[in-house]
Amino acid sequence: MNKKCLLFLFILLLITFNNILAEESEKFTLKDCINMAMDNNPSVIRARQDIKVAESLKTQALANYLPNLKYTGIYQKSNQGNGTIVSGIYFPAVPIDDYSGNVSISQTIFDTFKSLYQYKQYKAQIEQYEYALKESFNNLALTIAQDYFNAAKAKDILNFRETLLDNSLKYLDKANKNFQVGLSPKSDVFTAEVNVTQAKVDLLTAQNDIKNKMAQLKIDTGLPVDKNIDIAEEIYELKKKSSMEQLLADAIEQRPEIKKYNAQIEYQDRVITGAKIQRLPNVTLGVSYNYATDSYLSPDKYYSVYGQINFPIFDGFNTKAQVESAEATRAQYESDKEKQKRTIISDVTTAYNDLETNIAKIELNKIQVEQAKFNMELAEGKYTSGVGSFQDILNRQDDYSKAVINLITARYDYQISLAKFKKAIGEELP
Repeated sequence: MNKKCLLFLFILLLITFNNILAEESEKFTLKDCINMAMDNNPSVIRARQDIKVAESLKTQALANYLPNLKYTGIYQKSNQGNGTIVSGIYFPAVPIDDYSGNVSISQTIFDTFKSLYQYKQYKAQIEQYEYALKESFNNLALTIAQDYFNAAKAKDILNFRETLLDNSLKYLDKANKNFQVGLSPKSDVFTAEVNVTQAKVDLLTAQNDIKNKMAQLKIDTGLPVDKNIDIAEEIYELKKKSSMEQLLADAIEQRPEIKKYNAQIEYQDRVITGAKIQRLPNVTLGVSYNYATDSYLSPDKYYSVYGQINFPIFDGFNTKAQVESAEATRAQYESDKEKQKRTIISDVTTAYNDLETNIAKIELNKIQVEQAKFNMELAEGKYTSGVGSFQDILNRQDDYSKAVINLITARYDYQISLAKFKKAIGEELP
């Protein structure tokens, strides 16, 4: 009797403790976790900074086409010089205030398109970095989705383990009552106690598992590991099912990896064009206007139109080497793009087949759960009537617990496979 009281007290404390945690914890959705990860992940932060660097370089290239306004001012005070003697009186040198100012505005009109192609080059580089950011985003979103659904699976298994422990305690109570009235041997009580102990071990294992899964989710999300959080129950379904041919076409069109390679190829095209321009005569035309004044109050206004032309004759094959290097790099990106297409085909095919498999597993596991539950209830009825063995109840309970856990696993494996499928075809996660 004392053992039973202690066990019930253990269950009561466990439920109370879990309720307290649930009240104090902050609940997050999958979208919340992904958004927080986007703000805290080092790879995403680095990718965003790459875009900012390229934006600044693009602005610098554009600056060559904008007017250049400049002011130069000088002020000087000096008593340099010798004093003077007038009528026998010495007059020291008088401090002199001297200042001058100059305002000029200049505009480059033509530079043989060098600034234009440099601008287009950095613009293509920005697109490259933007798609790299999108790629990092998708990879991170999938990681968070896997962490999230693994934690949700562990949470459901924990709840089920609590139910199994409660059932094991009921079996122990039933075995004791049957033994007291002579319907079952003492060995059934010992077996029931062992079953309760195993249920407590399984529950402890489930508690540790959800701690580990939640810790991994918090680490990847960027939350403090000691922060108490809970996750919402979310179920996603496949809304549209297209043919494999259409899925592959959509994936190649939508995946940011392909778009990134397209931007890299375009960037190299701009580099090649910019290098070839170096071979052309360099013509620069410009105009400037100046306004100057000084301490003698003699303002001066003047303008100038200037032109410069340079004929590159020989640069030690530097330009030729730049063009060859850029063309080789472009060929590498073309090859990498083709390789990425094959990877996408493999990703989509694998994700599609895994999704189909997990859908089928859910349906099969549902049937197994129903059958196992029926067999367990049948064994319980036989034992209550005195015509069944207690070991048969435990065997049927074990079959039922395995079937339920397999169903829980299949459901969340489906959620993870759906997330992988969405990433494979280029769709965004929440």
